[in-house]
Amino acid sequence: MSAGRVRAVVFDLWNTIAVWPEDLWAETRPQVAEQLGLTIEEFETRWYGDLAHMRETGPIENVLALFDLSPEAVERVTSLRRSVTRKGLVPVPGAVETITALRERGLKIGLITVCSEDVVSLWEETAFHGLFDAEVFSAAVGLRKPDPKIYRLALELLEVEPAEAVFVGDGAILYEPVIRQVAADARIAPAPLLAATIGRLAIARIADASDPADVRPLYVRRPDAEIARDQR
Repeated sequence: MSAGRVRAVVFDLWNTIAVWPEDLWAETRPQVAEQLGLTIEEFETRWYGDLAHMRETGPIENVLALFDLSPEAVERVTSLRRSVTRKGLVPVPGAVETITALRERGLKIGLITVCSEDVVSLWEETAFHGLFDAEVFSAAVGLRKPDPKIYRLALELLEVEPAEAVFVGDGAILYEPVIRQVAADARIAPAPLLAATIGRLAIARIADASDPADVRPLYVRRPDAEIARDQR
């Protein structure tokens, strides 16, 4: 199918329209590791290694069940993680306005995010709630990038053809070959366009930017999906 009229825009979450609070997570990780009975080195290896797929495709209880934890420790780990996630689930400047403007133009808006279930449980408390026509949370659907099915699911929920969708975000660029398997005609926002998009969203924080199209995205950390991919 040849490229046609754009009917939908599908966003990544982390480091696109929200920023993961890496500094707070760095402070919190030792506390989580202690509750799990792991050294920080062991925690880093397991959290981003063998536990990554499990925590990002199902309930966090499945992960915690692998450890001999008291109910109090389970609650503590869950609470620590939710506190960090809540801090990050704040739209970057201009994100809500940009998404609202796209919706007002008649475009459908989708979200695909690789996340643990704390994002899902906190979502209704955030300013993002209600902005999207379709939300695909990896922990809720049992799929995560780069599985092609997660992209197919988003298109199905939006009820659009691949050629009618634009994928925006660092994950869209990282996993472009996978997206092409599902939607050969889908539009992937190239780096300059992604930069322009993020530049517009974060322009208030970039004082020396004269043109959003000249802005390159600055990520405070590598995406979780990329880290997990390299370490599993």
